[in-house]
Amino acid sequence: MPRNIDREERKRLIAQTAWRLVATQGLKGATVRNIAEAAHLSVGSVQHVFKSSKDIYLFAMDQAVANAAARIGATPSLAHDPLAAVQHVLYELLPLDKTREAEARTWLAFTAEALVEPSLAEASSAMQYLLGQVARSCIEALDEAELLRADADKELETISLQAFVDGLALQMLAAPKSLPASKAKEAVRSYIQGICA
Repeated sequence: MPRNIDREERKRLIAQTAWRLVATQGLKGATVRNIAEAAHLSVGSVQHVFKSSKDIYLFAMDQAVANAAARIGATPSLAHDPLAAVQHVLYELLPLDKTREAEARTWLAFTAEALVEPSLAEASSAMQYLLGQVARSCIEALDEAELLRADADKELETISLQAFVDGLALQMLAAPKSLPASKAKEAVRSYIQGICA
């Protein structure tokens, strides 16, 4: 690793390293010392950028939100083919490949820690807010395309969709053999068809 890497690049490297460690070892494995070792940096170099592991977690959580938002932003337009686009957007929130699985494992660990560590609660809320906004956009797109059932309560459907995606992601992590990616995609398609006219 070059000695003169830029501060923002170092922060991203540390965050990515933290994600890998949390995904494989949980939060207990993502100590400043372990992160420094895995990133091929000195402990002092990590502490120069982040004062504590909590600071690393906060930055890593913010980066996870930014990464998910960027992936979702790169999905096909909801206006062109709303049904296919909504499904694609929801796929981006699920651990369908190694990268998204690592992010989901990391996010789950951070979310659990935020329940007992108030300093992480705001960052955890940011991810939940993003998921809520994505669910709202999906329901709005289906409604605007006149695909959503006419009697649907859009607010309730938004809440239900977010809960469905959260639950599906958790199931995929907890029981990957019983819920592989192909079945998860099938479940998303079935759910969306169920709320459409």
